[in-house]
Amino acid sequence: QANNNSNQTNMKICVTLFSLASLLAVDPAAAGVQPPVVTVGVNAGGEPGGDVFADIIPRVRWGTGPMEVSGFDVEAGLDATIENAESLPPTKMWAKVKKSIGDKIDISLRGDLVTPDPDTVGLDMSIDAMDTNVRLFGKADINGKTVSISGVQLSKSIDTLGGSLSFTPQYDLDGSQPNLKLGYATDKTAIQIDAEKKQLTVSHSLTADDTIQPTVSANGDFSVKYSRAIGDGKVSATYRPDDSIDVEWADPSGFVTKFTAPVNGFYKVNEGMKVTMRRG
Repeated sequence: QANNNSNQTNMKICVTLFSLASLLAVDPAAAGVQPPVVTVGVNAGGEPGGDVFADIIPRVRWGTGPMEVSGFDVEAGLDATIENAESLPPTKMWAKVKKSIGDKIDISLRGDLVTPDPDTVGLDMSIDAMDTNVRLFGKADINGKTVSISGVQLSKSIDTLGGSLSFTPQYDLDGSQPNLKLGYATDKTAIQIDAEKKQLTVSHSLTADDTIQPTVSANGDFSVKYSRAIGDGKVSATYRPDDSIDVEWADPSGFVTKFTAPVNGFYKVNEGMKVTMRRG
């Protein structure tokens, strides 16, 4: 019985992927199809990523640009992380439909289907009107033919005091958990407060090319990120005391390389240093 269920799930996934590929193969350029983004992760001395690939973990992301279908803007794509060559990779497939009403109202609906549970679709509905955004989060049970709402979010920005003030109240219906994000931005400085995370982030442009961004939490966690634009590329470094250091380089050709290491990993190379490279 378990094998039959597995085969049925695999068949659903294959049919979905084949249908999507057939639709886009008609005219990929017109559909705005982008080249796939391939990420190759390397864990130096970390836990193996799978029985076959060990410390090398390929990830493939692919999607379309907006396509106009009967007056709607439609997008779709997939994201797969290949951890074991002997089984289907965990894969997220998504689709988004958007409709504009005049110049003032935009309504969109996105669905996310993640294996190995292809019978549940995550839903994200967004409505933009009068400089206000409302989002509803939920899920659809395909077998049970039911739809449930799990969260709601409101976003509003107001120009004041020479800058832009934003507030984003959120409410998690499943956990009865409220949250509020506040932000204020001027030409060179942006401040954001996250009530749930009890976290404050400040981003400041030192020059046209240099930005520094410290983040502090009520529990004492602290990090600072420094970014510098170099020509058409960008290098950034994030330092978390007693935790890790990230260094990322994005070059003009489209390659992005990221090094992540524990603070003690620089003198103990076998303690979890990670390197990822991707293009796209």
